[in-house]
Amino acid sequence: MEMHPWKFPPHHAVSARFVVMSTTPTSTLGALEIGSLLGVFLFGVVSLQTFNYYATYPDDSWVNKTLIAVIWVCDLVHTVGVNYEVYRTTIIDYGRPDSLLKLTVIGAVTLFGALVTLLVQTFFSIRLAKLLPPPYDKIGTVCIAISTVRFAGAVYITVCGVTAPSLADFRHKVSWLVSATFAVSAAVDVAIAVSMLYYLVRQRGEGTYRISKILDRLITYTVRSGLITSISAIALVICFQTMPDNLVWMAVYAFVPKCEYAHRIV
Repeated sequence: MEMHPWKFPPHHAVSARFVVMSTTPTSTLGALEIGSLLGVFLFGVVSLQTFNYYATYPDDSWVNKTLIAVIWVCDLVHTVGVNYEVYRTTIIDYGRPDSLLKLTVIGAVTLFGALVTLLVQTFFSIRLAKLLPPPYDKIGTVCIAISTVRFAGAVYITVCGVTAPSLADFRHKVSWLVSATFAVSAAVDVAIAVSMLYYLVRQRGEGTYRISKILDRLITYTVRSGLITSISAIALVICFQTMPDNLVWMAVYAFVPKCEYAHRIV
């Protein structure tokens, strides 16, 4: 029997309860390919920024250098994992739409994306704890605690992503947790951005004209980066909850860790 590359045969071996995803390539493989291409582009930007960082600040502390290196490696693993799944579903398993029902490698590299989030949010939270006066310095400590709990949830999501027999089972088991982790991430980003704005605006009022111009640039960067990270996380949650029968949400996830965090800290 000749099988169309994007149609399940009537008596496919996969259980019917697993076949809940659209087999239209536009909203599945097409979306995933676009997301992976954006992810590769942003990884290139992060790599260039990483190179410039080491070239520009050779005497920076070993802690910061190690942090940047770890984030770049995590971003590399995340990028390779996403693109491997694109290659597998389009080349290795070509003509088998059931291969889209389980994306184990993307589930595994979720851990690395979550680790980037934890490291970046912890980095900025430590700055808050050092810069803000009491009792506002506790905001940094609270953000670190929340981000750590979020990472623990991401570890569980990773385990479920690897062990779940299908994406349908994965969604059924941890749909609420996926939405919660990204919503919490957005909340922490907003808290960090607002706290940094408070500090910078306060310093601006006490500085000279030249210092005020520098602080204006920092304020603009803080607002822009905080909005990008929060909007990206919320967009992923919306796609995940409203489009369960396609891979648009996963396409967004393919590049979210890069535009959210790796690019932000480097």
